[in-house]
Amino acid sequence: MAALIRAGVLGARAQNDLGQDLRRGVAERGSSSPHTLLAIDALRAAEQAAEAASMRLFVHACRRARGRLLADAHGRALVDAADAWMVEQGVRAPERLAAVLLPGFSRQDRNG
Repeated sequence: MAALIRAGVLGARAQNDLGQDLRRGVAERGSSSPHTLLAIDALRAAEQAAEAASMRLFVHACRRARGRLLADAHGRALVDAADAWMVEQGVRAPERLAAVLLPGFSRQDRNG
């Protein structure tokens, strides 16, 4: 557990400049909701921690959720890549599995 926390802290430090660029880019597109920006940052940190712990399914679930929040061409590419990886692993419904792993980030969670 300590190694996972350490990896998360190191990842957070390394992402600082990238996070600032991302926040600036999201704000320029008009999607500057503080909640969205916080969620994107949290998903990136979780993705890095999962990567450090070799938790590939969670890595791709985080990328998928982050891609949906970005809602641009780069975001769509993240979703498509995550879905493709999950399908390669035998997952029949990547969106549903991602909803189980990351409750609150799926379309069903937001629509009711």
